Amino acid sequence: MSIREDKSARKTSVRGRGKEPRGFLGFLQSRSVRETVESVVIAVVLAFLFRTFVAEPFVIPTGSMAPTLQGRHQQVDCPVCKFSYRIGASEERPEDRPSGDVFLGTCPQCGFVACTKPEVEKATRGRHKRKPFTGLTTELATPTKSRNGDRILVSKSAYEFAPPQRWDVFVFHFPGNAARNYIKRLVGLPGEWLKIRHGDVFRSPTDDERQPDADAFAILRKPADVVLHMMQLVYDNNYASTGQVVELMTSRNWPTRWSAVDGGWKSQDHNKSFEIAAQAEPRWIRYRHFLPTLADWQKLYQLWQRGVGELPLPGGQQEFGDVRPQLITDLYPYNSFGVAPWIDRGRYGFLPQKATWPGMNWVGDLIVDFQLDAQTDAGQAVVELVEGGYRFRGTLDLQKGTAELTILDPQDQPIAFESPTADGSGASGSVLGPVAKVPIKGPGRHRVTFANVDDRLLLWIDGKAVSFDVPTNYPRLANLVPTEADLAPVGIGAVGASLKVDDIKLYRDVYYIAAQDKHHTLCDLRSGSSNLNRHMRKWVTEGDRSSIGGTLDLARDRADFFSDPRQWVASPGSNESSPYLDTYEIAFRLQKFPDDPALDQFFALGDNSPASQDSRLWWTDNAAISHYVERKLIIGRALLIYWPLGHFGFIQ
Repeated sequence: MSIREDKSARKTSVRGRGKEPRGFLGFLQSRSVRETVESVVIAVVLAFLFRTFVAEPFVIPTGSMAPTLQGRHQQVDCPVCKFSYRIGASEERPEDRPSGDVFLGTCPQCGFVACTKPEVEKATRGRHKRKPFTGLTTELATPTKSRNGDRILVSKSAYEFAPPQRWDVFVFHFPGNAARNYIKRLVGLPGEWLKIRHGDVFRSPTDDERQPDADAFAILRKPADVVLHMMQLVYDNNYASTGQVVELMTSRNWPTRWSAVDGGWKSQDHNKSFEIAAQAEPRWIRYRHFLPTLADWQKLYQLWQRGVGELPLPGGQQEFGDVRPQLITDLYPYNSFGVAPWIDRGRYGFLPQKATWPGMNWVGDLIVDFQLDAQTDAGQAVVELVEGGYRFRGTLDLQKGTAELTILDPQDQPIAFESPTADGSGASGSVLGPVAKVPIKGPGRHRVTFANVDDRLLLWIDGKAVSFDVPTNYPRLANLVPTEADLAPVGIGAVGASLKVDDIKLYRDVYYIAAQDKHHTLCDLRSGSSNLNRHMRKWVTEGDRSSIGGTLDLARDRADFFSDPRQWVASPGSNESSPYLDTYEIAFRLQKFPDDPALDQFFALGDNSPASQDSRLWWTDNAAISHYVERKLIIGRALLIYWPLGHFGFIQ
């Protein structure tokens, strides 16, 4: 039947039904309304089918995957150095019963404790003698609103065509309550043993009931693109001297984090960039982790009140006393919040219920990222990372246009990389310097990123990964104990080259804590400074985090421990070993079921390890929950963040 004939038949049919209804009933039966309703119904059906079989949106409630995925949070603009960072605000979730107001955040750049809700501070003023902030916090209050978590899209069909892959971010039904959905990173696969030690994850390719020997475990290495997405910012040198308060600190001889150590380099733009003319001998700028404490900020507040700071102190005197650099630790800005708990509406209890978790584990896996402006066609630019006294270097030859990697032990002896064997595995070999061609040759400006992560060196030039002539993995080294060299863990050097370096950013790798129950201290050291361990355990297990005194005691002992190399090694004449050789470790078995793949077991970890309830820690009040996620519980793979637009992007 033709289209025209179809219309004719339709008209005849309509006429045969008699008179058209009028009024509201006629409106509902009109062609335009009917077509609109049909469109809506079809859209709803398609949306239902899309959500059921293809993709589904989710909202991130907590910060267990921060900073990759943000739960309810506050965006804080530090009033001191102007750095913008995020703190968790899940305690305020409106869908749950909120426990209090998040009103404090600690800047990861300058350590300043910011008051984000002045009304909370005002309501508690005068009630507590020892507060986790100074008068400067109140004077420089920065009102901030809490925002809902990221909205993500999850592919429910991704694993219909390919099996789940290690390092995927995936969504699954919680093994202890299938009505709850969790999102984590997939780290362990069926048919293997996993071990977590010193912040890294190791694998043994067997699911035998008996745990394999230590030598059977090999470190798991993240793909290069995943390294870039998971790295955590330690320091952005663009904020080195931003703001009046930071200028006051500098005027009182507070040491800068990046500085020249042997002459040659000249600082520019208030220490934000460095420049050097060609010199035959190597010349370095180095990073030292100077992090102000609450006591330092209290001293600064006194100077602020006196109006001191217009001129530097004479003779290089230090207003702040003996300022020592610290080791870089697993500090998360996202966790650096304080909560004022409610007794009832408008009335707050003791401050704070939760305070900043300061980072209690040394992190040696670092990434440095900077702009390199080569001004000559000769000489070399060198970037160096230190871990456990070993020096990992990338040398860029400006004349040849090549990059070479080297490893030096504490006695400056070269260390061999792993050489590939016939079966593709790595074994200790005689490869001393992997070499690659790079687009840096002669004068020019380039972005350089150099990483020492998971016992492997990685290099990116202008955002592109550099491919070397041999693998850049290296065997397990005796670098598990930090040394004094780790107090200056990053260096940028020049040999016979005129260079300018700016826009320097330092990152660290994720540190997975070997926690295995809810009362774990979140520090992998079994021993160490007696005061540090005592206050740490009180802070976590005895509720001492509700005490301002306990928080301050922990912060003081933490700064003392991480700045004193004598506490990282065994005491002379004692039978004890270094505390870094006496650390917690945990192992898990993951079974594979060839006859029923729905029962295959996977291991899930959160990127925000101190604040993640993941496969290490699942429990209920009555019975332990399995540490694995069965294949049948997996919903799909997280694809992208579609809201807010400021955090939009694909998830790696």
